[in-house]
Amino acid sequence: MKENIISILMRRDDMTREEAIRVIEETRDEIACAIENGADLDEIEDILADYLMLEPDYLIEFLM
Repeated sequence: MKENIISILMRRDDMTREEAIRVIEETRDEIACAIENGADLDEIEDILADYLMLEPDYLIEFLM
């Protein structure tokens, strides 16, 4: 799992590990759906920002 992102969400948003993982999974599902529907990079970055409030710099880490 994306340990760095999990840590950020737990620290910044006072989430439990389970909550952070759930939000990451929801974000991953939303990005997968967007890609299936032909989303461009800007749309995917917007999803990352909307769900996780992270800058586009984290997209690569999120997708790995």
